[in-house]
Amino acid sequence: MSSLHTCNRSPTNPVLQTCVSVLQPDDALLLTENGVYWATHDFLHALSSLPDEVTVLALHEDLQARGLLSRVSERIRIVDYNEFVRLCCEHDRVINWF
Repeated sequence: MSSLHTCNRSPTNPVLQTCVSVLQPDDALLLTENGVYWATHDFLHALSSLPDEVTVLALHEDLQARGLLSRVSERIRIVDYNEFVRLCCEHDRVINWF
């Protein structure tokens, strides 16, 4: 059973560490709103313990709004809102980390 985890909190909030600790290999982590700062090279160390099977994504519109598109790590897959909806349907459950 796979889960889509969404995180909208910036690196000043410790919620991502809790989220990362429960991710399973078939899960996906989608960074949204201020959570997209985690997708940059500056904060990628927080995701370094994730298994390669965990897909890490960031919402294009939120990256663009914050001027971060050029700073996204290669580990991160950038998706748009249509892909976000598809991911919600594709996974067995969606868990929001606020």
